[in-house]
Amino acid sequence: MGSDVGTYRYAEVTVQWCHALYEPGFWQFKASGLIRFKPSGELSSLDRFYLGGQDTVRGYSLGSASGDQGVLAQLEMRRSLRYAGLVSGEAYAFLDWGTAQDPAKSASDRLRSAGLGAQLKVNDTLGVDVMASRQLAPHLTSPTRVMVRLVLSH
Repeated sequence: MGSDVGTYRYAEVTVQWCHALYEPGFWQFKASGLIRFKPSGELSSLDRFYLGGQDTVRGYSLGSASGDQGVLAQLEMRRSLRYAGLVSGEAYAFLDWGTAQDPAKSASDRLRSAGLGAQLKVNDTLGVDVMASRQLAPHLTSPTRVMVRLVLSH
């Protein structure tokens, strides 16, 4: 019995840039991006380029778009809340964009979203993350979403 395991290669390039807008560091601009190249072979489902979820295009479900190669860009404006009576915290506005190309489809999948959020650390044990997002194009199910997450540290 022989095994017919296909081989493939892909490459990813990730870029991140953060810039404090004023000397005290209360405001920051953050940009990040990822490019996925697929030079050869057919990818397994585990290694496909997936868009959606908290790490890529926020406001979409994980895997809302996928392909063998693609591009992702995220822009954020962040404001420190460290003097608001909290241990630490940030408020932010974001714009996410991604495209995934699948050789089986004639067109690529494109997702865009925007939103607002806050990450707050109330004390050494309790934190809260809140994010509201809106799908800009295309609108899939539930185009406006709110996520609330409690973080307990022990």
